[in-house]
Amino acid sequence: MGLAGGFLGVPFIGYPLTGVVKGCQGQGAIGCILIGATLGASMRLGLAVGTAQWFILRHIVQRSQWWILASALGWCGIGFTLTKMLYETIPATGTPNFEKTILEQLSRSA
Repeated sequence: MGLAGGFLGVPFIGYPLTGVVKGCQGQGAIGCILIGATLGASMRLGLAVGTAQWFILRHIVQRSQWWILASALGWCGIGFTLTKMLYETIPATGTPNFEKTILEQLSRSA
């Protein structure tokens, strides 16, 4: 499910971000395209999980249809946060270090 959402997120979310967000031109575009794919996959998974939860909760919770939207937005928030954390590194000193990702720094310290 998330794979289809990720593929759809690239043209519908990632490519428009490259035209709107400053710094998403040239080599910076890969970050916006990656975020678009992540948000597409997260939204698709959130809708699927939220719909399954709604199906179970509809007899228990009033206005449970909002559960679908809340789940989709929650998954998008988690996906966006994890993508930003793995794509960019901001050390405790507050000075951004965009040359190394967290994964690269972890592999060198081990």
